[in-house]
This record gives sequence, structure tokens and C-alpha cells, in this order.
Amino acid sequence: GPTFTLYDSLGAAISGLTDLAATGYDAGAPSAPRVWYNLDTTSPVALAAGYYTAVFKFSASGSDGLTRVYEPTVGINVADVRG
Repeated sequence: GPTFTLYDSLGAAISGLTDLAATGYDAGAPSAPRVWYNLDTTSPVALAAGYYTAVFKFSASGSDGLTRVYEPTVGINVADVRG
């Protein structure tokens, strides 16, 4: 199934946040698939403030019978807002 991996600003995978099962996935039309992960910035790893990249990996079958592999990325900025 779909997986989620988080990378730091230098491109290194964050230990404890690699190849995790995605929280959700809508296996609709391959032209507009949706996948998500509910990221907790305190567990299993306490993330420091900074920039991260989330990478999802999943596949979907088209109406032509071909399987397409997707690897969308999302930039994440974790801010420390504690007073």
C-alpha cells in the first residue's frame, strides 16, 4: 500500500518516519489520486523546527490496464510556537 517518508532539509530520511503506511488513500481515478498521512510532530520523533519534505509512494491502475507509480512530495515547515 501507499507509504510515507519524511526527509530533513539536507535530504536525510528521519529515523522512525520512513516507509510508514499512509493514513489514508483514495484509490479513485489515476488522474487525481489522493493520499495522506497524519503527522505528529512530537511522536514517534520530536521534530525540531525547520523545513522537511514528505514523500508518498503509491501506485494506481489506469483504465488502460497499466499501473502507474506516483511519488508526490510536499514541503513542510515545522515552526516552534511554544511561548
